Amino acid sequence: MLLMYRSRTAVVFTCSMINIPDLISLLLSLFSLVCLTLLQLDVFPGLWKILTAWVTRLIMPFLYIFPSLVVILSAVLIFTSLRYLKRTVPSTGTNQTLRYAHLSRAVLRVGLALILLLSLAYVTFWASVWDQTSDGLGGVWLMMQSVFVAVIAGAVMGIKARSWFRSVGFFFALLVPILLIGAFSFGWSVSYHTLTEQRATRIASALDRYHTREGHFPSQLQELVPRDLFWIPSQVILRHEDWCYQGDQSTYRLGAYWRKYFSTPLEIRIYASAGSLPDAGWVCQTHLPELKQKYDPSGFYQYQPD
Repeated sequence: MLLMYRSRTAVVFTCSMINIPDLISLLLSLFSLVCLTLLQLDVFPGLWKILTAWVTRLIMPFLYIFPSLVVILSAVLIFTSLRYLKRTVPSTGTNQTLRYAHLSRAVLRVGLALILLLSLAYVTFWASVWDQTSDGLGGVWLMMQSVFVAVIAGAVMGIKARSWFRSVGFFFALLVPILLIGAFSFGWSVSYHTLTEQRATRIASALDRYHTREGHFPSQLQELVPRDLFWIPSQVILRHEDWCYQGDQSTYRLGAYWRKYFSTPLEIRIYASAGSLPDAGWVCQTHLPELKQKYDPSGFYQYQPD
């Protein structure tokens, strides 16, 4: 029953979206692109701390249907581009300049649709990478909802279109699920431990370049930007946590809060260092007990006698 209800809702919503004015679909698409960027930058968890409870309750339903909205908007843009393509066919009374204008509008809409779908696939990929670190379901949720709606949207496009343009709906229903399932599967195949090690190696190389040039190591990793690194890549072990870094004149150490799996105890792993620094006074070491209390499994690995 739930599946039938969601199918009917997706069909009705897609049909109504196809008939919305062109300008509104473009504005909604640009807004969705901004939201996808904010989603990838992981801005929303910080917003929940700032916004009041009632505003959060208003935004949450939108985020729930957001992947569906992105797919439907992409379908609407492609469907609208077909109407402009029809007008590019040479006919009596249609000048060349007008045909080029219609063609450019069609290309613009198809390009924006591709950007939306690729951005959604990118967000799905990273959601599935982070899901490995926490046993989350973000990637599954994005992929399943988007694939389901893509099939419905493609079917509606095929029904609404005319002549050979109907095949566009078929390809949409086929290729968009392949793209999103592929992004999800690729994310799950990535080793987040290896990815973190690779990023630590890049930062360590940048630290060596900085030391060769300046004669000392930076006190903060941010001092490497933008000359040695364009940006500081984050560790991919514990979300919302930074690298554990400490540096002075001739020594440094670069580490991260680490755990083998999401259900194993947290520790600090050193990925690169020069010289030796005492553990006393290291902010990461001081912060570790608090994080262990938050993330470590309770009684899962250690037997607690009665």
